[in-house]
Amino acid sequence: MSVDTFRAYLETLDKRDGLVRIAEKTSWNLEASAITMLLNQRDGPIPLFENAGRAGLVGDPYRGDRHRPWSRIALGLGLEPDLSRQRFYETVIDRLKRPRDPVVVDRADARCKETVEVDDPGLLSFPWPYIHQGDGGRYSNLHTMVVSDPDSDWTDWSYHRAMIHDDRTASVLLLAGEQTPNLYYYKYERRDEPMPVAIVVGAEPAVQFTSVMWIPTGRDEATFAGGLKGEPVELVPCETNDLLVPASAELVIEGRIMPGSRRDEGPFGDYFGYMHGPRRSMPAFQLDAITHVDDPLIPFCVEGSGVGRTENATSSMEMGCVGPDATLGLRAAGFDGVTCV
Repeated sequence: MSVDTFRAYLETLDKRDGLVRIAEKTSWNLEASAITMLLNQRDGPIPLFENAGRAGLVGDPYRGDRHRPWSRIALGLGLEPDLSRQRFYETVIDRLKRPRDPVVVDRADARCKETVEVDDPGLLSFPWPYIHQGDGGRYSNLHTMVVSDPDSDWTDWSYHRAMIHDDRTASVLLLAGEQTPNLYYYKYERRDEPMPVAIVVGAEPAVQFTSVMWIPTGRDEATFAGGLKGEPVELVPCETNDLLVPASAELVIEGRIMPGSRRDEGPFGDYFGYMHGPRRSMPAFQLDAITHVDDPLIPFCVEGSGVGRTENATSSMEMGCVGPDATLGLRAAGFDGVTCV
């Protein structure tokens, strides 16, 4: 079935000659993203920058072959990468129809708790990449954001980029109309309450894939991740709030998105291939804690490199994750859909 950790996924790539390990010192300041972009354009292997600072960097880890964009997503789900598009879609749809409830594990058994930093955590101690020349700052842009509905038991997983401002704060791109932003703007902020948040970096593939899908409001993504994986996803409690996060993560950032508080966000070289701007005010994230494996790996996406005839992690996940999920939604609504891209 699916691989259990992000590292196990990278090992699978390595065994198939789909990973290149770069041992030379690599800067988070444009260098890692430039190398990743060139590999994206050339349909090359996935780069693992082993010497980027306190953590390693992994560029566009789910970017698929340009002729078969779902190929590496298939590997993350324990499938062969040469499946036809229709066979891949139907397999993913079948798994989504069989969600599995997660299980909660003790902190001592969670790999994301090898190191716990509560007293003096610092965001800038990690090599968050500066991805495009002209970006407003350094970003975490390939992660799973975990929040909860204050009025129910629903926990939402989503995929919203965060621009790092300093050791303690970031701004998060929350656009009204989407699930997590709606929880913030229409519930937490209206009540003048901070929204507890966990940013989960480098979780197992089934978690990342589910967080980009269009799971209906009120349905926990953790159960669908279990369906994709073929077995329950393991969750563990946070240190500073009541959220449960995937225990497989490389790194978890705990904090609060504060009511009525804004920080500048952007511009950013976005997925449609040009600089998205100007700078604008977005909700401010306040750091409370960081937990991580001893030598974490941070995945990132070079947005914009998946335009035209190339792929990146986002464009591949639109095909391989959102596509089957949207197809299932159309069929559930009564449409005779074959595939939705």
